[in-house]
Amino acid sequence: MADDPTLLNDWHPVMLSQDIQPGIVKPSRLLGEDLVLWRHNDQIFAWQDLCPHRGAKLSLGWVEENVLVCPYHGLAFDSAGQCIHIPAQPDLQASTRACVRSYQTQERYGLLWVSLGNPTQDIASFPEWEEPSYRPILCGPYHFKSSGFRAIENFLDVAHFPFVHGEFLGDREALLPRADRTRSIVDDYEVEVESDGINLRNIHIWQPNPDGTGQGGFVAYNFRVLRPLTGLRQISSPNKAQSSFVSHEYVTIVVQPLDEAERHRCPKRL
Repeated sequence: MADDPTLLNDWHPVMLSQDIQPGIVKPSRLLGEDLVLWRHNDQIFAWQDLCPHRGAKLSLGWVEENVLVCPYHGLAFDSAGQCIHIPAQPDLQASTRACVRSYQTQERYGLLWVSLGNPTQDIASFPEWEEPSYRPILCGPYHFKSSGFRAIENFLDVAHFPFVHGEFLGDREALLPRADRTRSIVDDYEVEVESDGINLRNIHIWQPNPDGTGQGGFVAYNFRVLRPLTGLRQISSPNKAQSSFVSHEYVTIVVQPLDEAERHRCPKRL
């Protein structure tokens, strides 16, 4: 997967920020590459999980005096990934080739993001996360074996709601004979391709309790595909007093592509 330039040069979530504390070493995986993550002060480092000496996993090591120590021979690597100490030969200056491959990192929206390449774009924007009128909730990660693109496709697919999420997002009884079939119909909607993503607008579907009143009604969904593995969903419930729809929830999904068959997805709900 690291051969795909679009994915290689994009930002991907790999861990909750709160899970990587000073002095803690964490393993992760991205695009088929094993990573080791560790924090020093306010900076998080993402390296290839491979000691350049004998190939040991650095994620089995530890942080000591602001360096990462390999668990095999005790080689110590500074924040730049350069070996600065060899216990077996302490007077020997390590070769510049004894350096761990490192990757760019950012912290945003409660997540740690990593790019294995040279990103030309910033992390996809989710401005509602900072809006004081919304309550941010970080969910996940959830592990599953599937294509990351299939996960985004599922995120956009409202036609499966009555079958998979009946009594919550759809009406399972609408599938029975002589039931109200309008509750399972997905009418035509708008699709627009723009320079910063794909928009899907005005998808009207019936849900059993869209506004917390216990009464069913139609809601309006708008989707945006911001990156190949990042999607945003806006949900609007009916305002019965004004005969209109009022936005009340935003959900974004970001997929961590572990490899071809396994993914993590981290939806954030507002």
